[in-house]
Amino acid sequence: MFRRFVLIRKVDVTGVSGSGVVVHGVRFPDGVCAYRWNSPWKTTCIADSIADIEKIHGHDGATVVHWLDGENDQALADADLWQSVRRVHDEAV
Repeated sequence: MFRRFVLIRKVDVTGVSGSGVVVHGVRFPDGVCAYRWNSPWKTTCIADSIADIEKIHGHDGATVVHWLDGENDQALADADLWQSVRRVHDEAV
């Protein structure tokens, strides 16, 4: 099943992509992920797994994955989490 995610960057250690919601992505049923950067240089990437994305872009916890869908492909019912993600995004733009 498909599962959407965002990468939230607390600190921009490279000075390139900024902070807040820096990526929107989707994990496909086979585990492969497609994701698009929200930086001024809009790029779309493919990774074999979410673990690979975390290894490449996690920067020792400076960037975290937030799932927008539950394991059963239902939108998260936790409005507080969504509001937190939305606030971080709004502050970044």
